[in-house]
Amino acid sequence: MDVNEYKEMQAAQFYNRTMRPVYVEYARQFDGHFLTLASSVCLPVSDFHNLIREFHKRLDRSLLGRSYYRKAWDERTQGIMFLEQITSHIHGHALVNFAGSRSEAELQNICHSVWREVCPGGEVTVQRQGEKSPARYATKEFENWEHDDLKQVILFKDFVGK
Repeated sequence: MDVNEYKEMQAAQFYNRTMRPVYVEYARQFDGHFLTLASSVCLPVSDFHNLIREFHKRLDRSLLGRSYYRKAWDERTQGIMFLEQITSHIHGHALVNFAGSRSEAELQNICHSVWREVCPGGEVTVQRQGEKSPARYATKEFENWEHDDLKQVILFKDFVGK
């Protein structure tokens, strides 16, 4: 590693150490569920972003009905997702407040059904959050100096109106 690469690594580590607490604090507002979505194949980050966008759209349609897109932001599914292992087994951990009021079993079934439509062979896990927020766990890749939060963080609000 030459001097310039070392300086770049140091700057990235400082940035990630500074930004991780900001993301953790922001994520705490989404205290409903912890959602993990994984692809069964290696995909480019942009393709995984598109899968998440499609998942969000279909999920809200399932939860809110055909006119889901007319609902105000605060009535839609809200959350933040952190992508991991973007060069191998890409997956995302999200802290989510689901739209509407469904039982745990219904949310499990809907999320499984929608994700399997969007990403055949993919895996999905939905868990109600406990007293301790999973935000620190979800942001663990910030420890990696090559982490790029501009590519690896997805705000669900960015999908509303698209």
